[in-house]
Amino acid sequence: MPSSGDPNAIDEFPPMAREEERVVLARRLPKAELHMHQVGSLAPSELARLHRRTTGSSLSRSEADAAYDLRSLGKFFDDLDKAVRLWGDEALVTEGVLRMIAGAYDRGVRHLELLCTPDLHRDEIGMEPEVLLRAVGEAFRVAGDELGLTGGIIIELHRFGGPRAALDTVEQTAALREKGVPILGYGNDGDHQTVPFEALAPAYERARAEGYRLTGHADVIEDAAAALDLGLDRIDHGWMGVDDPDVLRRLRAARTPMTFTPTAYALGGLVSGTGYVDAYRILDDSGVPMLLGTDDPELFHTDLAQDYALMANALQWSNEQLGAAAKRSLEHAWFLDGDGADVREHWFAEIDALVADPRSPHRGRPTGC
Repeated sequence: MPSSGDPNAIDEFPPMAREEERVVLARRLPKAELHMHQVGSLAPSELARLHRRTTGSSLSRSEADAAYDLRSLGKFFDDLDKAVRLWGDEALVTEGVLRMIAGAYDRGVRHLELLCTPDLHRDEIGMEPEVLLRAVGEAFRVAGDELGLTGGIIIELHRFGGPRAALDTVEQTAALREKGVPILGYGNDGDHQTVPFEALAPAYERARAEGYRLTGHADVIEDAAAALDLGLDRIDHGWMGVDDPDVLRRLRAARTPMTFTPTAYALGGLVSGTGYVDAYRILDDSGVPMLLGTDDPELFHTDLAQDYALMANALQWSNEQLGAAAKRSLEHAWFLDGDGADVREHWFAEIDALVADPRSPHRGRPTGC
């Protein structure tokens, strides 16, 4: 332990190995989380707490553990439906989202774009979209006041419902931003085998006409091509496009930012002939902005710090490369009030200081900087 009381004393701890520095930086670096689902972020402790509050009975340890077992795509979607049923009212939604935001903040997230699927809540518990989105928006308001966190909501078109329901979702929610709900854009989610990506085009065009940015889950090669055809501002997943020479050529040419959730892939998510680490390297080398995220972090037993550490170790990143990945996430974040230049400048300075000294980035800097 240090023997000096001088906060600027140096060399009182032995140097860390590069692998150790990566783990510390993965947690401490300011970063943006751009692919995190509200429903898939229900932590085991929150599941147990809400189950007790809504049913009056406690979950056994085996029941709680089973809720996070990954066995099949069908079970995955069933578990999401069960999670939704625990958020029975607006106050529970706000409280739950605040807990999610706090957990992400503790792992370096300074900007969060939360993926919300209003149709899922309406279908499962009868909660109308405006009620859900106002509750989530209130959580972001509190997090902004208490933590200085920025971000907001990406509304997801539920592919299970089909193109008409997707258009209805946009028409029912687009005006809520003018009422103070922090909606950043629109995406899509759900089983890609149910409705073709391109069938959602009318809903996407309506959202674009309302001034929103667009993203969407491209879970197979055909989805990646459709996302490019629609000219989305960002693509969720889509990396399996490296297996198709024409799609890869288009991804390289478009350089559309792509969210990438490695632990989800490692635990049996999307499958490609090219492994996800090699696909990341190919796209990154091609100039496609690759943005690390978590997807459904609790169901995939991860958080953003873990995903940064996973990729940093897989690709043997230097501290500078880790810092560049964090900066890239912030560069491609969506802000309600413009380009976020002021907060980015602050975060970038903090990243540079951490890259230089993961233990003590504020050494020698005046208090308050």
